[in-house]
Amino acid sequence: MSSLTDLDYFLAVAETASLTRAAEQCGISVPAMSKAMRRLESSLDARLLARSSQAIRLTESGHLLAARARTISREWRQGQLDLARFQQQPSGTVRISASTAFARTLLLPLLPGFHAQYPDVVLDLRLDDQIVDLGTVDLSIRVGLVEEQGVIARPLLPLGMKYGVSPKLLAQNPAPEVPEDLRQLPVIGFRLPASGRLMPWQFQRNDEIYTLDLKPVVTVNEPQAILDLIRAGMGVGLINTYMSQPLIERGELQVVLSDFMPPSERGIYLCYQSREHMPLKQRVVIDFLVAALSSPV
Repeated sequence: MSSLTDLDYFLAVAETASLTRAAEQCGISVPAMSKAMRRLESSLDARLLARSSQAIRLTESGHLLAARARTISREWRQGQLDLARFQQQPSGTVRISASTAFARTLLLPLLPGFHAQYPDVVLDLRLDDQIVDLGTVDLSIRVGLVEEQGVIARPLLPLGMKYGVSPKLLAQNPAPEVPEDLRQLPVIGFRLPASGRLMPWQFQRNDEIYTLDLKPVVTVNEPQAILDLIRAGMGVGLINTYMSQPLIERGELQVVLSDFMPPSERGIYLCYQSREHMPLKQRVVIDFLVAALSSPV
């Protein structure tokens, strides 16, 4: 197939009735113009120009193509202008997946500010605690370690973890001073939504990380449910910093065993597949979220 450039050259020949004048108008040599016309005729399998020593005129096929080519050229240029405006002014829909707990705690409060700044960008939020295929969304906010090939993971927040308990439970039981004291207290288990495995009860002592085998009174697979149960006095549970910090500051939760908490490599990441040819609408969402959430909690 010949290119749109060849069509533009053809229109110049049709309007000037001269290869020489058309070549001058298009800024190419006469041999290059002649070659483009032969290429176009070969591609369409049609004779478009009738050449003589006096002038060049359009054949019947040439007249038919010229009428169509003017429309094609006009639409192409309009499309280029529309695309340029689209790339300069972010607009359209960006699909984002995130866990329900993260969205309710940190993402949803940011949306009014984002909408005020980018009113033409529509965020289509898919709230799910399962890992979503990046082929079905533009961006995915993931918790934990991201080790997939071909996935770009921008860090948003460290995922600090703590063991928390309610003042209500501590009013009836002494606070645990060492991890083994948890055997005398009710505990709340957490099942990881992505893998279905139970989160281990890990601790660190003298630079050694070890695990306790504790029997929970209840097991849940949603972080907000852990917080609700802890506040209700059901037991000690593993909580993340970004959700629990407001409750800790209000005195509704108390952190225990902090000296035995092992370091965590887990974090919260903004994931996407490629930076190449990224739409402006997606880029502004990434920049906005990274800027808004980059301060450690």
